[in-house]
Amino acid sequence: MDKTPEIRLELLSSDLEAIVGKGNVSISIFDRISYALDPMPYDLAPEEIPYAVVKPSSAEEVSEILKYANKHKIPVWVHGSGTALHGATRPKCKCIVLSTSRMKDVKIYEDHGYFECGPGVRVEELSDILEKRGYFLPLMPGSRPVATVGGGIAVNTSGHLVDSCIGKPSDYVLGLQVVLPTGEIIETGTKALRRPAGIDLTRIFVGSEGVLGVITKVRMRLIPKPNEEAQGVAFFKGCLPIARAVVRMYVERTPPPIFTEFMDEKCVEISFSSQGLQYPEESAVVMVRTMGYMPGEAKWKLKCIFNAFKKENPIEIRVVEDEHEWKQIWACREVVGSLITQKRGPAITGEIVPALPKLPDAMRDVMELPKKMKTVKNPEMYLYGHIGAPTIHLQLIVPTELTDEERKKFVKEVWEKTEALNIKYGGVGGEWGVTRYRIEFLKEKYGETYYNILLGLKKLLDPNNILNPGNLEGW
Repeated sequence: MDKTPEIRLELLSSDLEAIVGKGNVSISIFDRISYALDPMPYDLAPEEIPYAVVKPSSAEEVSEILKYANKHKIPVWVHGSGTALHGATRPKCKCIVLSTSRMKDVKIYEDHGYFECGPGVRVEELSDILEKRGYFLPLMPGSRPVATVGGGIAVNTSGHLVDSCIGKPSDYVLGLQVVLPTGEIIETGTKALRRPAGIDLTRIFVGSEGVLGVITKVRMRLIPKPNEEAQGVAFFKGCLPIARAVVRMYVERTPPPIFTEFMDEKCVEISFSSQGLQYPEESAVVMVRTMGYMPGEAKWKLKCIFNAFKKENPIEIRVVEDEHEWKQIWACREVVGSLITQKRGPAITGEIVPALPKLPDAMRDVMELPKKMKTVKNPEMYLYGHIGAPTIHLQLIVPTELTDEERKKFVKEVWEKTEALNIKYGGVGGEWGVTRYRIEFLKEKYGETYYNILLGLKKLLDPNNILNPGNLEGW
């Protein structure tokens, strides 16, 4: 936006209440700040505090909000649950925050083989609903108890799930209801189980991070829940043999697991100790879970994977039969990020997704990264991630004595260095919707023409740059 309009908050609140009803608009400073924050380790700038938070209940109400915003040239920022990392949920200017939290309807059409839901339903809630009917939801973000389905679809993230086994949400989305930035309501896709061939706008809006439209309804194919699962752990002397083991898993054509997570030695120590679990000293761990529809299938898959792993000389490798023990082990991975910040202070997390043959080289470079940092000398680092995808997450501790500006410089350097590794090793981040921080990366990797196509598409659908402005402009 070229100029931030002058806004009378009471008048804005009254106008929005006329659309969504009393009690569904807030101009309280607490709500305005709360809905603009995310896990980034620095404060919210005053010029980014929203004007108001509005909670529509339907596509029609979203449409009227966007028409109003275009008329008055007020930016609108779409908000799911605010769990996204790295500024994805932070407005880049004063705006109206449009929360999808009231759009939570779920309808299951078993005879058609799909379900439909609103974007505001939480991932764990929807997963529980589907599991009771014998189905599986292909969304597993680390924040699944609070993350919304709309947010997951908007960034096309499968979270912990291994893509080669499960795929991405876009592989299951049959169609969407979308409100365009100018207020028009459109339907995409199909109600048949076979997705459209050729041009299909569904594929454009899935993963668009709320830049091109507001998703107000999702239609996804129902996936039968596996009949059995098997799981186990392997401890190695460091992360490099884990990287080599994962490469071997693919090269030897083992059936892909549903989960393959790893943690370095420091993560193992901090997380296993929190659960009271035993582990080999100074060891890194890889956790594997497989699924099957036929008796013995899951255990057979796990055996194949572990046979490949054994060729990289693990310290210990074993199947975990006890479900309670597995839940404790899995909890170590799910809570490790928050444990690190609780015990060591605020942190910034990077994401490197290398081409498979380069995974060990990428792991080696990541392990050397703290020594190459300039804004903070040799910061403390923890490594974990969805190694079977393969994804490496590095978590660097942000020194508490840094000023806000110094923290921002630190964050920027982390992103520049991790994206340089993605370019070096042929990958692109596969989990987070963080286009704002990837603009220079996209230009370098794909070229200016690629970037200009994105800008042109945005301009076509959003001529006034109303919706989530700033995400395509970059830093």
